[in-house]
Amino acid sequence: MNELIQRASLYEYDFTGPNPHVEEEHGDDEIVKINSKTENEAIEKRRTVSPILIAAKMGVTEMIEKILDMYPVAIHDVDNQNKNVVLLAIENRQPHVYSLLNKRSVIKETAFRQVDIHGNSALHLAATYRRFKPWRVPGAAMQMQWEYKWYK
Repeated sequence: MNELIQRASLYEYDFTGPNPHVEEEHGDDEIVKINSKTENEAIEKRRTVSPILIAAKMGVTEMIEKILDMYPVAIHDVDNQNKNVVLLAIENRQPHVYSLLNKRSVIKETAFRQVDIHGNSALHLAATYRRFKPWRVPGAAMQMQWEYKWYK
């Protein structure tokens, strides 16, 4: 797992900046094309889903713990809908991930107050009833009890 986390790291600095010798070789129009191409590539690279977001969605607390130990800045990762680790854990009903993040001394002011692109906070996502539930609880009374417990 350690090697997987190191190989999938998105947190290393890899931006080398523009190439100053390109201006001598190409005209102004070609430089604009080259710069816009590198900007688009950088934007696409940032849109990739980081391993901590996948682990939060799937409920793998060990991996989340390792990633946060190695790269504390990973707590600020968001997906294309602006959902961070906390929002994904709540949306996918992963109470173990939520309690792990709540116990850790992460920057709670920003991580727990994140809002997605639709304006939903953690409380909105916890209260949302979803038809697809990987944790089916038998019986309507037990289902309501689980929903109430999760909402709290």
